[in-house]
Amino acid sequence: MRNFKLTFCLFSAVLAGFIAAAALPESNKNDPGIPFMRAKLTYMQGILEGMTTEKFDLLVTNATLLRDMNLTNSFFKLKNQEYLRNIKQFQGRVDRMIVAGKEQNLTNASECYTQIASACVACHKQFRRDQFVREQLRIAGNPK
Repeated sequence: MRNFKLTFCLFSAVLAGFIAAAALPESNKNDPGIPFMRAKLTYMQGILEGMTTEKFDLLVTNATLLRDMNLTNSFFKLKNQEYLRNIKQFQGRVDRMIVAGKEQNLTNASECYTQIASACVACHKQFRRDQFVREQLRIAGNPK
C-alpha cells in the first residue's frame, strides 16, 4: 500500500508538471530551454514507468539519459556557481538512482526519485525568482 501511495504521489507530481507547462504564457513557450526541460520530463516519466512496472532496465536507461543531458546544458556551460552546485547534487541523486535500478532496489529507487523531483521543483522555483528579478531590473533600467 505504501508503494502505491508513493507511486500515485509521484505520478501526480509529474502530471502537474505537464499541466503547468501547458499553461505557460505564449511568450515562455518560445523559450529555447522548453524542449530541453520537456526531454527531462520525458526521462523522469520513463523512470517512473520503470519503477511502477519494475522494468529496471527502463529505469536505468532513462536515468542515464537524464544524467548525461545535464552535461550539455547551457546553464552548466555558463559556470554559474549556484547552478553548478545544484547540478552536482542532482547528478549524485541520479547516480544513486542508477545504482538502485541496477540493484533492482525499488525502495531506494523510489527515495531517489522523490529527491530528484524535489530538487527539480526547488531549482525551478529559484530560477523563476531569478528570472523575475532580472526582468524587474531590466524594466527599471529602461523606463518607458
